[in-house]
Amino acid sequence: MANCPTCGTELPENAQTCAACGAELTPKPKKKKTGLVIGLVAAVLAVAAAAALLFCRPSGKTESASTDNTLFRHGLAAVMTEGRWGFVNTSGEYVARPIYDDVFPFQPCGRALVKLGDKWGFLAPDGTYAVEPQYEDAYPFDGGLAPVLVNGKWGCVDVNGKMVIEPAFDDPFFYSATGLTVFEADGKWGYLDMKGKIAIEPIFDDAYTFASNGLAAVKVGDKEGYIDKSGKMVIQPQFDYAYGFESNGLAIVGVDDLFGAIDETGKFVIEPQFDSLFSFSDEGLAIVTVDGKDGVIDRAGNYVIEPKFESLYTFSPNGLALVWKDGKCGFVDKTGKYVIEPTFDDAYSFAANGLALVETDGLYGYIDAAGEFAIEPQFEDAFSFRDDGYAVVRADDLCGVIDSTGAFVIEPQFDYIY
Repeated sequence: MANCPTCGTELPENAQTCAACGAELTPKPKKKKTGLVIGLVAAVLAVAAAAALLFCRPSGKTESASTDNTLFRHGLAAVMTEGRWGFVNTSGEYVARPIYDDVFPFQPCGRALVKLGDKWGFLAPDGTYAVEPQYEDAYPFDGGLAPVLVNGKWGCVDVNGKMVIEPAFDDPFFYSATGLTVFEADGKWGYLDMKGKIAIEPIFDDAYTFASNGLAAVKVGDKEGYIDKSGKMVIQPQFDYAYGFESNGLAIVGVDDLFGAIDETGKFVIEPQFDSLFSFSDEGLAIVTVDGKDGVIDRAGNYVIEPKFESLYTFSPNGLALVWKDGKCGFVDKTGKYVIEPTFDDAYSFAANGLALVETDGLYGYIDAAGEFAIEPQFEDAFSFRDDGYAVVRADDLCGVIDSTGAFVIEPQFDYIY
């Protein structure tokens, strides 16, 4: 297994995004279907989920990739002690006692999925039930609805537990921000609206989530193209792989196992030429792989950094990117020049507070942008700092929470913190 370079979460093989912090990862991107998962796909996802044992959270089910990279969501973090989960505030005081068999962090909607015995429900931030445990299975809220299992069938509830889509489906489904979800019928794929009604008939051999520009990749035969929200084909199926459009108006596509990028008309902006091509940053930079080495290109496809690193990760806000060279970790600037030489046994990207988690001689600490230790290596294991300025660390085989100075705000006392 590998670990997320942003937050340190342990990840299943071939993971493309971190389930804990939402960070994009370096392996070749695989498309992530948002919709009804069936048959072999469900089996594959189940194996992947079972493998996703998160550091300081031994759970078999992962939450959706989230843009919320705070530890204390709605002021609360999930903790485990003596085999039971609860929620504590930033002082380490329980708001929800540790009585649950499993929990997930609070979502932006103010609900946390919890399991009590063999039933699932949802907590409110005050530790009371928003929805009593009553479902055979459930997933966290995504797009305003949560999939729930009732009498062996899946439906969706809102944040108050009102059944918005009656349980009638064999598999759970997840809505994108566009309000549509993929579903399958008789081996073909289409889209449902948020009332569970068919929005686009199931006529495709595969279908994927709509992007913010209103286009979605679909498969017809063995080629992939793009439709709009009416189901009209706007970019004809011609690609071996087609990925969702990004905010910059480009979509990564693959032809003959090489990757490039197209615009919203389907015209190539970057011809297929890379073994791997990853999402563009807000600054218009993307990581590419050529002959097993990572480099960086701009939006026109020109090299900013020639492919020369064993692994290269997304640039942090301070302009530095984590790289691996000859089995050691260091950091480079946007010209590819070393700012921090590769001397660490392991390392993770710089967090919002300007500190990066590193390992040396089996202990973890945190360095600043000059490569100097801000918090000396002393922990058995550790997370990167979250956006709220807290990090989970392990000492004497127990988890606690430190602030940006390295001071404990919650002393090590829990088996896991998430």
